[in-house]
Amino acid sequence: MKRYRLQGRWGAEIFTARDIIEHGIDEVVRRIPRGAAVHVILDLDALDPSIMPAVFVHAPGGLLYWHVAKLVMAVADRADICSVATVEFAPERDVNGIGALTAARISSLIMGSILRSKYVRKESGVHPLSPDMSASLI
Repeated sequence: MKRYRLQGRWGAEIFTARDIIEHGIDEVVRRIPRGAAVHVILDLDALDPSIMPAVFVHAPGGLLYWHVAKLVMAVADRADICSVATVEFAPERDVNGIGALTAARISSLIMGSILRSKYVRKESGVHPLSPDMSASLI
């Protein structure tokens, strides 16, 4: 995975949508130390235009909803998400509210994942936001 110039100074590691597609979600999450304080910056430009038309720079072949969902759930399970920034939403470019719906669902998923990682026992073996349980939770 590519290292960015500011990573060393900040003591942070930056993962891009390309890292996720090329190396897989599990590999990206494994690089996060257990219990680490994680700041998530979700640049909506990284999402595929079919689910996020409300941006200025479209990324055909970008991440889909379940990529982001699996990533968020895995990070929340491994580390402490201490802050989240969702950026680059352009409501004037939205098509039929698809972008707004996607952004709202992802925001809800992130908040739910943070709460569940703090209050639900993980020993059950089933993550509380696994896709087979998502219909009642998202």
